[in-house]
Amino acid sequence: MRRVHRQFDGLIRQLLAEHAATAEERAQEEGRLDFVDRLWLVASGGMP
Repeated sequence: MRRVHRQFDGLIRQLLAEHAATAEERAQEEGRLDFVDRLWLVASGGMP
């Protein structure tokens, strides 16, 4: 079970690192949302 947790944790870390690395590019392209942006919107109740 711990192995699965570490693998999942690694995946989430990678997604967040990629999201942070492309933040400036996304900011320049208004309206462009990536997967993490969409998850954030859904979690905050901003998107059906």
